[in-house]
Amino acid sequence: MQIKSKKVRDFADGKTRTLIKDGKILEDNLKKERLTLDELMEQLRSKNVFKVSDVEFAIMETSGEINVLLTKDKQPVTLKDLNMLQLPEKEPTAIIMDGKVMEQQMAYMGITQQWLDAKLKEKSLTVKDVFFAQVDPQGELYIDQYSDNVQMSKVQDSNQAVLTLLEQCTTELQKLASNSSEQQRKQLYELCSHNLKEAIQEMQPINSTNP
Repeated sequence: MQIKSKKVRDFADGKTRTLIKDGKILEDNLKKERLTLDELMEQLRSKNVFKVSDVEFAIMETSGEINVLLTKDKQPVTLKDLNMLQLPEKEPTAIIMDGKVMEQQMAYMGITQQWLDAKLKEKSLTVKDVFFAQVDPQGELYIDQYSDNVQMSKVQDSNQAVLTLLEQCTTELQKLASNSSEQQRKQLYELCSHNLKEAIQEMQPINSTNP
C-alpha cells in the first residue's frame, strides 16, 4: 500500500519538513517536529555548518536526518564554476614488469619507446634495471628498481671511495719518503706505501666484479 499510495506513505512515515529557509529558522516547524533549538544547532554542526545565515534550506527527512543546502556563495567551488574542463580519470598503467616492456599498455597510454628510453636515461637506467614502472594519467613515471641492483651499486660506490682514499694516502707517503732526510723515517714511509699498494691490488678484483 505504501508503494502504491503517497497518502499511505505520508501517514505511515510522515512528511519531510523545512526547518530553515533563506537563513531563517521556522519556529512553528521546529515545534511540530518537537525539536529544540539546541538540537537543531547540533545537527547543523554535524554538517560543518555553524551559521544559520549560511543555510538556504534545512529539511528534516522522514528518517529524522536533517539535510542542509548552503547558500550559493557558501558552497564549495567546483571546476564547473571556474569554467575548467574536468578530464575523465584514468587509472595508472604498468608499462614495465620484471624488466620487460608492456607494449600493449604503452600503446594504450600513447607512450612511445623513445619517450620511455629518454626517461630511463635521465636516471641512468635501462629497461632491464627496472622491476616495475607505472605511468599515471598526468604522464608521471614511477620506477621501482631491482633492490639487489641498488644494493650492489651502493657497495661498488663504497669500494671505489676506499680505493681512491688509499691511492691518495700512497701518494702522500711517497712524498713524505722523498722529502725525509732521516733514513729510518724514509724507510718507514716507503714500507707503508708499499703495503698500501698491495692492499689496493688485492681490492681491485672486488671492485671490478660484476653483480
